[in-house]
Amino acid sequence: MVTMTKNDDMVSEIGVDVTLQPVKTFFVCCGGTGNEVGVNVKAIMHQNDPVAFVGIDVMPSAPTVMKPVNAGSQAVSFQPGIEYIRIGVDMDLPRLRAELRTHRQRRQHLAWLLDGLSTSITAQSVEAGTKARRRLAAAALEWSRTEVERGVERALRRLNDIRAKDRSGRVVENAPINVVVIASLAGGVGSATVFPMAGIVKSTMDRLGAAAHRSMFTLFAVGADAFNETQLRLANEFETLADIEAAQRKGVVLCDD
Repeated sequence: MVTMTKNDDMVSEIGVDVTLQPVKTFFVCCGGTGNEVGVNVKAIMHQNDPVAFVGIDVMPSAPTVMKPVNAGSQAVSFQPGIEYIRIGVDMDLPRLRAELRTHRQRRQHLAWLLDGLSTSITAQSVEAGTKARRRLAAAALEWSRTEVERGVERALRRLNDIRAKDRSGRVVENAPINVVVIASLAGGVGSATVFPMAGIVKSTMDRLGAAAHRSMFTLFAVGADAFNETQLRLANEFETLADIEAAQRKGVVLCDD
């Protein structure tokens, strides 16, 4: 399911949607907007809610929000290295090109990435942000793929250890895990990573025996019209939705290759 939004109601909309269900929820937050929304969702959650978060971005740290408490306020953010994974750190483009070309099964899927990456991209280019460049963000995810996969697995294992309860307070054994992917489709990281991140989550769930077939995958997406529309942002949104539609037409629900 894909939900598009362009206003500030996303946090409350997500909160209502997930808290009414007696299931566990895994929030996957992609890019600056995705992490900003995710941190705000975390701030309104109760400590014992059966939820887990993983956010990815090229920036050094995730956003921080102030959560009101009984006496004052409390800073809320994603835990670095646990809930927040920085991708593209020290990326070596020539080495990445060589590694990707050795994966024959993935070569066709990644051809657009290899052909479109500028040879002038450096690690410093990533540290400054993708500037809505989708290929640069995709390269950053591929460079950090192993770390991201490990982070997703750790989060799913933590979620598995949480005892989920239904509305009556009864513990639900083997409660399904619903996956909520949050991102802006206008930016570089969000548009480039929502689809592969969903695939990474699904394949990890399958490997861990987490019954992904019982789960609902939902994308909460901020459209390009929520920002100052530019040709690049509109193109990012179009290409991302086209990827999802093409996969659905081929009968592929989620793909991580």
